[in-house]
Amino acid sequence: MTLAAGDYQWLATAINGAGLKTETLIPFTVTNDDVSAPDVTTDWTQPVNGWTNRWWLTVNATDDKSGLHAIYAKDSQRTLRVEGNTLSYLLRDGENTVTVWADDMAGNESARQTLVIHADHQSPTAVLDPIGRSGPDGKRLLDLGEYARFGFTADDDLSGVDRVDATLPQGSAIDTVKTGDQLVSVTVVDKAGNIAQDSVVVQVVDPDAPTGPTDPTDPTDPTDPTDPTDPTEPTDPTDPVDPAQPAEPSAPGAPARPAGTAVSPIQPAHDGRAAAATGSELASTGSDIRLGAAVSVPLVLVLLGVIAIAIARRQRRAS
Repeated sequence: MTLAAGDYQWLATAINGAGLKTETLIPFTVTNDDVSAPDVTTDWTQPVNGWTNRWWLTVNATDDKSGLHAIYAKDSQRTLRVEGNTLSYLLRDGENTVTVWADDMAGNESARQTLVIHADHQSPTAVLDPIGRSGPDGKRLLDLGEYARFGFTADDDLSGVDRVDATLPQGSAIDTVKTGDQLVSVTVVDKAGNIAQDSVVVQVVDPDAPTGPTDPTDPTDPTDPTDPTDPTEPTDPTDPVDPAQPAEPSAPGAPARPAGTAVSPIQPAHDGRAAAATGSELASTGSDIRLGAAVSVPLVLVLLGVIAIAIARRQRRAS
């Protein structure tokens, strides 16, 4: 129990063995060496333009004798109390009127400080006016020599606009004398120090410039012909037999001559009937020639030569 400084009386009671009781008031005085209030400080410094974008006000208090009891912060809606050396007060958008103080264990109370703080936590407005037409990668396109006005909106609803930094003055013309890219932007800073920015790349193009050719896939000849320098030698279907070594034809209905069998020469008759036989044989030979017409021309020529030789030999023998 802690008593404040002042005069007090203490009641003393005594009882003996017989139960008799005696009471006596004993006066005493309490003196207090701690008569100093706590020290209270804040981290608030009034800005030049009167606005801040801070979220917190910090209040600190100390007492080097009886000890710190509590720190207080009061506005129009609430009172905060912290039993410690530090209190943090949340600043809301707009005007904040807050009173802070502290007391110690001896009951000493510090002087009350009232602070008026204007806070703005919102970003200002920074918006470029539309320029040209849409292009690739978010760019804005302008034709060579086209007129385009540079404009923007800069505003702030709470603390107000403090500064505007823009690539070009408001309402000036954008340079379209030559083709290429150029960055245009606007930056707005409000009185609380909040910043907003808007920017875009403007590309100046030549509408009369030729369009580059496309790069199609290299066509491939679907026929993929065989190399003409090394063609496959065709075979004549009408000439299956090598004309240098023709096969000997046989008479109709006669069996084919076995390979390796010698051809017997035509023998003349001994009874003098060679001429008749020759005519008969020629008729037979003619039949053979007619049958051979179905074969190739070189083979026919060879057969005619063989027949002519056979006839000539028979005539010599007959004579």
